[in-house]
Amino acid sequence: MSASLLKLQRTLDFLSLRNLASSELFFTILSDCNELFLLHLLQQPLFYIKKGKL
Repeated sequence: MSASLLKLQRTLDFLSLRNLASSELFFTILSDCNELFLLHLLQQPLFYIKKGKL
């Protein structure tokens, strides 16, 4: 794999982890408000992470 592709993969991995972490933080802060709605929101970034890794 070329160096540029490795760098791109690392960047995508970092963005995916950051997206997941921010989603978990959002869920933790607001979990007392409306858990079902937040669970739905929490699943959205996970879809993009899986899509990005294909």
